[in-house]
Amino acid sequence: MTRGGRGGGTALVVLHRRRLARPAWGLCLTGSSVIKMIKKMSRLITFLLACLASASLHAAQPRAFDLWDGFRMDAKPGDQHWLAASPYTLHFTKSDEHRTVFGLGLERQRESGQITGLGLFRNSFGQPTAYLYPWGQKFDLAGLPGSYFKVTGGVLWGYRDQYRDKIPLNQLGVAPAVIFTLGHQVGPYRAGLNLLGNSGLMLEFSRRL
Repeated sequence: MTRGGRGGGTALVVLHRRRLARPAWGLCLTGSSVIKMIKKMSRLITFLLACLASASLHAAQPRAFDLWDGFRMDAKPGDQHWLAASPYTLHFTKSDEHRTVFGLGLERQRESGQITGLGLFRNSFGQPTAYLYPWGQKFDLAGLPGSYFKVTGGVLWGYRDQYRDKIPLNQLGVAPAVIFTLGHQVGPYRAGLNLLGNSGLMLEFSRRL
């Protein structure tokens, strides 16, 4: 009986350990697994943003986009100016070379939604970097009050030396860039996520001046 009791106790312990060895689904979502999942979904995120842009363009009233408006400094009725801060960036791929990314930006938005701006930030490798975008447009998402989609295009400068090839078409030290943003506005405040190609997601907060 004593041996049998010990054997039974052992069986119970093994069974208990096996049950504990099965992690709950909620505990499986570690930080690294979430990053891997987002990285795998980066193309899907890009596709969804493109769909949102298409839907926004279809729902919006036809407007003429002025290619040269971003180079004009004159004020127009309905102009808005926004001060932006980016305190955190999620990289899809981990690297020991990565540094904390943070930045500030100033943006002008016309009444038509056309955008131009300048962003200054420290890039993923600790280098001072500038993003000048004379072309951009903000679209309100149909059926989602306060939510918007934004696309900006311009030039990126700051990836130098051994990190010059970290972004495409940067042979001369200046590279073209396009950034997609999905965000939400409440009063004079905005919060958004910037998709940085297949590199990562940047969190951004803005305040209307």
